[in-house]
Amino acid sequence: MKTFVPIFIFILIGCTKQNPFGSEDAPPVYFDGFVCQINTDIPVPEANIYFLKYESTDLLGPNAYSLVGQTQSDSSGRFEIPLDLDADLIRAVGVESQFENTTEVNYQSYKANGGLCRLQLTPKAWVKVKAVDIEPLNPEVLYINALPPGGAIIFTNISQDWVVWNSVGNIESGIYFRKEYTNGTFGEPSVYSYVAPGLDTLEIEIYY
Repeated sequence: MKTFVPIFIFILIGCTKQNPFGSEDAPPVYFDGFVCQINTDIPVPEANIYFLKYESTDLLGPNAYSLVGQTQSDSSGRFEIPLDLDADLIRAVGVESQFENTTEVNYQSYKANGGLCRLQLTPKAWVKVKAVDIEPLNPEVLYINALPPGGAIIFTNISQDWVVWNSVGNIESGIYFRKEYTNGTFGEPSVYSYVAPGLDTLEIEIYY
């Protein structure tokens, strides 16, 4: 007489933490970087990305960095950051005709903490300005004079024709202006605040 012994096969299903960069045994080789216009999510394509290593000089000399890697942002502003670089800084440089500044972040901090490495560049912008005398007209005012954005110290007459000035985009800026009277005196300066869109021209009329 045959005896049947039931055999139970247990299938163990384990849960492992998924690695978005690959398998559990293959650590990520890259993490993500993103270059955008300052104070926005507008991507900056074709920005040059430099990975820099700090080099100490003599005690009285300037600090210096050596280039240990380089890449470029794609059409969506994204770039990959290698995790095996011996670097200290990540620096983004935009197209010179479009962006005012460079920007940089600490490589080691992002390597340790993860997250999206976000570098913001300040885009150039322009303002087209004119002062307009509205009813009732003020015959005592000869001109409206204004200072261009960016710390200029020479006033320009803006009450006869449009004036176009360089500015920066996506950052609150101001135009200082004052009344020049027919008797040769000047009124107290006022400021017109604005935010110009990056890589664009903002038209401003200042009424008096």
